[in-house]
Amino acid sequence: MRITLASLLAVFFLGCSVGPVAPGDLSFADECDTPGITRCDAGVPQTCHGGAWTGGALFGKCASACIHSVEKNEAFCALSSDPSPACGGGSGDRCDGGTKLTCRDGFVVDQAPCAKACVTFSSVTVFCAESKDPAAICGGGVLGDTTKRCDTDGTLVSCLHGWALERSICATGTKCVVSAGGASCSK
Repeated sequence: MRITLASLLAVFFLGCSVGPVAPGDLSFADECDTPGITRCDAGVPQTCHGGAWTGGALFGKCASACIHSVEKNEAFCALSSDPSPACGGGSGDRCDGGTKLTCRDGFVVDQAPCAKACVTFSSVTVFCAESKDPAAICGGGVLGDTTKRCDTDGTLVSCLHGWALERSICATGTKCVVSAGGASCSK
């Protein structure tokens, strides 16, 4: 077991609440001996690499919270130090009302408010759209359909899986034109 000045000072100032220092526990050390282990240091996720902690210069300090999972040996930034019930303890994208969330181990790591609606398609694809319902102009709910189409009023509509993501009015002097590759605004 390696005892560092930092770990001794931590035990002295924090008392027994720190608990015993386990072999390989480098949470208070500036150097590391076990490649691949992770930690949070002053709000910065770090990984042991080549005998030194890396990650700080690459990622910088977390804006809100640095989360360290000893069980999964990972450190990452999250928007809160508390897990979000909307994440359900899991990882991946999901909707929380009108907001698209990206979760990691139950913590929200990114969020994007949707202007109109957040849609979950086939339980794994989450995106912001014009409506919770598929749009007739977009063909309705086909996985992988990422086309642009012209609406009856000449508006260019970007579609994803049958939902309208956004509508664009073509610039003056152009109109919405359908071609083999989809639709676009052209002269």
